[in-house]
Amino acid sequence: MKKQRRTNRIIPKVVSIIAAVIFLSVAVINLFVCLSTHNRIFDVDEIDFESADCILVLGAGVRNDGSPCHMLEDRLLVGIELYKNRVCDTILMSGDHGRAGYDEVNT
Repeated sequence: MKKQRRTNRIIPKVVSIIAAVIFLSVAVINLFVCLSTHNRIFDVDEIDFESADCILVLGAGVRNDGSPCHMLEDRLLVGIELYKNRVCDTILMSGDHGRAGYDEVNT
């Protein structure tokens, strides 16, 4: 009986510790990525586009109904804005079209 009580007390503690370690690991990795790349992320207003060969829009995912996910939609809108502002006359779309019913490029 005592052994079962100890087990019942230990399991929630172990689960809590594992959850805390996972959470802290994700937080530390996120912080590292943010701090190590902050000087490489620019706003559209901060970039000199005179030497641009093309506007590259990377794929990011399509919903089941065929509409772009939020990240892809944002990338598309920025690419279109750059094109309309005559930054470059070429847009290169990237993405997955490896199976029927899933098409990032033509979305």
